[in-house]
Amino acid sequence: VLRDYRLDFNRLSVEQHDEVRGVFKVWRQGNIIAHQIGLFPDETIGNLTKAIALAKTLAMETPDVPIMLGCEAWHTRAVEPWLTVTQTNETLLIEQKEPTCTP
Repeated sequence: VLRDYRLDFNRLSVEQHDEVRGVFKVWRQGNIIAHQIGLFPDETIGNLTKAIALAKTLAMETPDVPIMLGCEAWHTRAVEPWLTVTQTNETLLIEQKEPTCTP
């Protein structure tokens, strides 16, 4: 039933991030090495909060380089960027790249 739900980041409050179930990948744009947050089927709760925290840390380490955050679908290893996190000057910006995420 939940396999086909769509997640719209812009509609989530910060408090709801911990309620999201899924496995996420975080990587620097242009770098094929990704950090995986979570594991199917047992480690799927609270991973969005952890993935965003990692993306923010990476963004602060490499200003002006977009950090990509993608949802890993349960049935495939292909992950497309869903969010970008970028540190520019003193501003940390989180933008939804794709309209929705399908964990």
